[in-house]
Amino acid sequence: MHELTKDVAAAPLNRPSLAGAKSFVGLVYIFLAGGFLASPWLLFNEFRDHEPLTLAIAHSHLFIFFPTFGLLALAAFYLPSVIFTHLYWHHLPYGRLRFLLGFAIAIALAVWASMAWLGEAASPRAIWEVAPRALNADRGEPSGCMAGDATCQRGSIMPVLSKLRTGAQETTSLSKFGRACKADQYLEVPLEHNQQRWCFPANRKLNTRDCCQAQAAFTRTVDGHYRTPGNRSHLASMDKLLQPIKSFFIVVVLVIGGMLVVWQHRVREHYPKLHFRMERHIFIGALAMLIWPVMDYAYLDTTNALFGRPSPELQARLSLVVVPWALLLLFYYLQRFARRVEVIGQIITVAGTLLAVIARDEIKDWAVRLVGIGMPVWMGAVLAVIWLAGILAVFAPERWMPKPPESR
Repeated sequence: MHELTKDVAAAPLNRPSLAGAKSFVGLVYIFLAGGFLASPWLLFNEFRDHEPLTLAIAHSHLFIFFPTFGLLALAAFYLPSVIFTHLYWHHLPYGRLRFLLGFAIAIALAVWASMAWLGEAASPRAIWEVAPRALNADRGEPSGCMAGDATCQRGSIMPVLSKLRTGAQETTSLSKFGRACKADQYLEVPLEHNQQRWCFPANRKLNTRDCCQAQAAFTRTVDGHYRTPGNRSHLASMDKLLQPIKSFFIVVVLVIGGMLVVWQHRVREHYPKLHFRMERHIFIGALAMLIWPVMDYAYLDTTNALFGRPSPELQARLSLVVVPWALLLLFYYLQRFARRVEVIGQIITVAGTLLAVIARDEIKDWAVRLVGIGMPVWMGAVLAVIWLAGILAVFAPERWMPKPPESR
């Protein structure tokens, strides 16, 4: 912020002030930050007697990422967003019209994505969308069946989730419990489908067919509670307002990060004292955003184990769009440093991408154990240290940062 003010003071008298852009972006980002913090507050307030920490960790991509690394990304993208807004409003042809049109499209995309994720027809519903009263009343099928009971078709909801958290901390691979329930009709039935394996919704070992029936019953129960009047949680009702805020944030950072790379020459021309700090902020924000798809895929393994996996095919999540976007920004940032550092960074990035493709199941298993439902207590401290380091890097004085060589 100090450098931002210094740049304004040093600017020519005919340069438009950044004050308007700073105020506009600040108000929008304060609104977004409020939405990020509201979700976990509502969760812990409404489910305070129903293992709120387990619910938050199971859905870490919503209740852990946004109030921590989402806020870090907001802080990191504040300066880039100010420059982006000011650039379009004052320095690009038809910039104001393009900015307003893009802002409206971003809102529309956020609302559309939220309706697709949270529409009434969406299934399976999340456990936190069911009111605590309904969770208390659920006794499984048949009512009161105990773990290991051969007559138990489906365990009660919260004990199943608690058992899944314990299992994720003890087993080496949660992905193996999300067996595909829809086999390829043109191929033989895999031999493993006849093998007995622990089925979390039934609280006992079952073969694939029987476990899929238990998972389907678990899905019907959670969905049924959600659609029954009075059984929907207050958080679920509020999330219809909060989810578009998160979606809007994702759209905005993707667009701003990409377009500032496209307009890099204009940025350097009009903001010579700010462009290096802006690049550093984008770099930090891109790294923070990469945690979101990791947590999202950890959540995917959780839903597969609880509700079943539709097919053995690769499951693509919308959060994957962050990965190529972040790689683009990291490549661009590294070009500002020495060639040797750039080459090393590119090799590491490409190698990491290949590893993610080749060993995606192993990576998801580690994601589940570190930032998903299997997250240990000490991992919270690790994430807090990483978050604090990111915040310090964003707000550190410019004189503390190494200067890159002149652009080649």
